[in-house]
Amino acid sequence: MKKIAVVSTVYPAPIDNGKKVILNGLVSYFIERFGAKNVHWVLVGGGVPIDVQNHFIGEVNLHQICGPSVLIKIRNVVLRSLLAGDKSIQESMFWSRGVRQDLTKCLNQIQPALVVYDTVRMGQLLPSDGPVCRNILYLDDLFSVRYERMLQQIEQGIFLGDSVLGNFAHFVPRLLHGWINTSSCLQRNLLKFERKRIMHSERSQPIRFNTSLLLNDGEVKTLAQDVKADVRVLRPWLPIEYGHERVFTGHPLFVFLGALNIPHNEIALMRFLKNGFEEFCKRVPEGELIIVGKNPTPRLSEEVSRWDGRVKLAGYVENLDDLLAQCCGMIVPLVFGSGVKLKVLEALARGVPLVSTDCGVEGIPVTHGKECYVENDLSQFGLWMERLMNLTENQTMSLAAAELFQHVYSQKPVFENYDSIFLPS
Repeated sequence: MKKIAVVSTVYPAPIDNGKKVILNGLVSYFIERFGAKNVHWVLVGGGVPIDVQNHFIGEVNLHQICGPSVLIKIRNVVLRSLLAGDKSIQESMFWSRGVRQDLTKCLNQIQPALVVYDTVRMGQLLPSDGPVCRNILYLDDLFSVRYERMLQQIEQGIFLGDSVLGNFAHFVPRLLHGWINTSSCLQRNLLKFERKRIMHSERSQPIRFNTSLLLNDGEVKTLAQDVKADVRVLRPWLPIEYGHERVFTGHPLFVFLGALNIPHNEIALMRFLKNGFEEFCKRVPEGELIIVGKNPTPRLSEEVSRWDGRVKLAGYVENLDDLLAQCCGMIVPLVFGSGVKLKVLEALARGVPLVSTDCGVEGIPVTHGKECYVENDLSQFGLWMERLMNLTENQTMSLAAAELFQHVYSQKPVFENYDSIFLPS
């Protein structure tokens, strides 16, 4: 059996965010097709505690490579990002010749037939003298598109606040957090700076790889128009073993799902609570909203507290089955973002009807009025939420949602997509 290697800065367990969901799905596929002993996870930067390692799927081989020191990161940002301008800040945080040499040595020892590099952060480390193999760049989504949409929000007077760094915050020295989180001007300039450089990497790196992957069909078309490279869509696979039947009885309980320190999630909730939910409560006084997700920002926690228990922060919920089985629906009031939103797939898999903006269901083949209601005016969300309280309509939409998931995102169609990418023709 051929060996497979994945080079990443993320350890895919425990599965507590969307990034790990995607990576864990890939690992599960590789184990299924190649066997765990032939799958190698190369983790760049940071150690993994033994108790966390024990959460990993099967007997996958783990290789750990030390990342660059803090001094090297600072030097890279100054020399490569600020002066030379040939790397984005997030790339500079992981670049060093020493790390590249260690990765080359590791891959030459493994001798894989296929290596997957997780985003441009790892793509920049592609060895020139590594093993002869297929190299695949997993781009996730187009960060340049994400940053452009964040900039549009700032230009409209929306302050991104403490959520601007998102999950990348733990890679940034804490000394800088306060400056970045409190200055709209600094955030705007950083995003403009980073967008320009990350766009360059998104256009230049795919040329060096056999295949590049994005989660969103629309972004695949965008990138394929700009670069002469093999760019394909990677369908997300959520290995959900769902055996609960929907038990919705008419109670107006709605759910929001997502990491709360991510800008598009935090801003969406803040705007929905101040506009859409207030209108919904006028129409349905007994309405409730449960927010599932980690790391709420201080201003989001403050906003939730003024709702006297009608809005609740549930934190991270490991098993969503019971909650999503009985809720009326899921709301996805995103006003910006990029890629495919895994929260939507979580809902579809369990037959949960949705009320979403266009942005929330971007890249997912849903139809307004069939699996979900699509509404871009957050103040009108309450109308559709109230409509979902009808038991017959809720059940009809629930069945359609589950059917869509099975047809497009269940294991069989997704693994067929993966076979076309990872297995030799």
